[in-house]
Amino acid sequence: MCGFAGSFGNLNFKLNDKKIFSSLKHRGPDSFGKRKIGMCVMYHSRLTIIGNSKHGLQPITNEKNTTTLVYNGEIYNWKELRNNFFPNEKNNIKSDTQILLRLFEKFGISFVNKLRGIFSFVIYSNKDKKIYLVRDRFGVKPLFYYKNNKNIFFATEIKSLLAMNLKKKLNLSVFKTYLMEAKLCQNNKTFFKNINSLEPATIYEISNFGEKKTKYWNLKNNEDYLDQDETEDLVIDSIKSNFIADTEVSVALSSGMDSSIIAYELLSSKKKLRSYSFGYINKKYNEIDDIKKNFKNKKNLVQSFKIMKSKDMLDKLQKAIYFFETPLGGLGTLSSFDLFSKVRQDNIKVSLSGEGADELFGGYKYYYLAWLKSLFLKKKFSELNEEINKYNKNNNKKLVKKNLNDFFNLKGEMYAPDGTSIYTRDNFFTKDFTNIQSSRNYNIKQQGENLTDEIFKDIFWRKLPKLLHFQDRASMANSVESRVPFLDHLLWDKVFSTNPKNLFSKHHTKKVIREIYTKRFKTLNAEKKYVSTPQREWLKNDLKDKIIEIIRYGKLVDNKIINFKNWKNNYDKYSTSKELGNSFFIWKILNAEFLFKEFF
Repeated sequence: MCGFAGSFGNLNFKLNDKKIFSSLKHRGPDSFGKRKIGMCVMYHSRLTIIGNSKHGLQPITNEKNTTTLVYNGEIYNWKELRNNFFPNEKNNIKSDTQILLRLFEKFGISFVNKLRGIFSFVIYSNKDKKIYLVRDRFGVKPLFYYKNNKNIFFATEIKSLLAMNLKKKLNLSVFKTYLMEAKLCQNNKTFFKNINSLEPATIYEISNFGEKKTKYWNLKNNEDYLDQDETEDLVIDSIKSNFIADTEVSVALSSGMDSSIIAYELLSSKKKLRSYSFGYINKKYNEIDDIKKNFKNKKNLVQSFKIMKSKDMLDKLQKAIYFFETPLGGLGTLSSFDLFSKVRQDNIKVSLSGEGADELFGGYKYYYLAWLKSLFLKKKFSELNEEINKYNKNNNKKLVKKNLNDFFNLKGEMYAPDGTSIYTRDNFFTKDFTNIQSSRNYNIKQQGENLTDEIFKDIFWRKLPKLLHFQDRASMANSVESRVPFLDHLLWDKVFSTNPKNLFSKHHTKKVIREIYTKRFKTLNAEKKYVSTPQREWLKNDLKDKIIEIIRYGKLVDNKIINFKNWKNNYDKYSTSKELGNSFFIWKILNAEFLFKEFF
């Protein structure tokens, strides 16, 4: 919806307004505002989605001039909140921005528990000389901060913090953990030293008297049998609530189940729906034919497609790094970034996507493997063998002893959704770089079984934070707001489970949601589809020479982070191998090089 920035504390310094607004413009090109009150200054750029420009202008201040707000996101139940708590003010409260300020005045900061939506906001109380930084329950909307002895600076993106004259310095421990352990999201740390991300579901309260962080929502684990009718009703309600807007809403559509469910639900009640999908020339990796097949009878679906070519990848990746402020997860993420430029060209401001469904309903293959591992560790060998035999009978790809042993012996590795490890055993880092201390890993409390551990790690540390960051940056770089219906806290409070009986059926993942929607929408593919791209072929063949030249004369070599000769030897062996293999050692070095070049 928007971008914002600001500072609280000692304001005896000069800020370049033009530079700050320039850093925010891509998130909200429709209007701009600045407000200085008491110990706080706030900047805002708006993407108008709910409410006209007059009623949604920010920063917004109450009539008594005591409270000021900047806000990014959407409150889906804002009309319900207005009707419940301000029934006589329908003509005065005409946007979700206004309702936030009024709720704070009425209930204090605890009002955040009443919100349904995606949001990050900052509220300054001039009366109390206190500021509140707040982020939504899953961290869909970003909020970064930098704190020193005199001030706290805050913004929706790091580049806006840098526009406020903060010193930028590479966080070497985070950088090392990414390069050597494949971890992109590391607690609340970023690739920029002393710049942190506010944790999801957190209120950060700061005043002259001190500071404190409060977690206002936590995930509950429902081990009971999930009622299909109730689950279906909750999914439908969440999708419909995400469709609330005063502008046209589209769907980011793949051939998989999650985005297809969103599209089918909306098509059942809407006259026309636009969808956007990406693909590749190589048929092996092109989902477009499957998408057309899935929706061939839906005449009211207006479909648009964007094809990425290998010759464009390097330029687009370098551009994307500026907006992402991190390395990208893979070619699929870059293709999504590229796709949203098409959405923007069509003047669409809102897009719905399926992030969160795999974590909610158990969609990754390694969740199933983790369940088998728990049977193995509990020495339930009879049940384990029975499951393996049934799996092998009903699937083309067999589970064999070697594969299972490899998975059972993994210690905290990072996995692709299909269960394969993305680790590479690298020999090209310099001794000085390997001696740098890595950043601490997210400390996940043991949940009692390996399946539970895997899912909790994905939600809080490994998968979901990364996916949400990618989705926000890919869309907002193009002035498009991405919404995620499967990350509705009301849905998760009722449905989230780590009980294998709720997740797996006939050795397929996503039992409950699969059974509901294969009945309702017969054309939905019954198999889980893992996003596949020609990344390995492009890196192995098409782009090898260009990438080698980029790295040979790049900053990673110049700063003695990698030994170029060793890295190139690995690349040469990889490119001549008959196996497609693991290309991540190339991808991560290329991304790290572009990140270093762009910001440091």
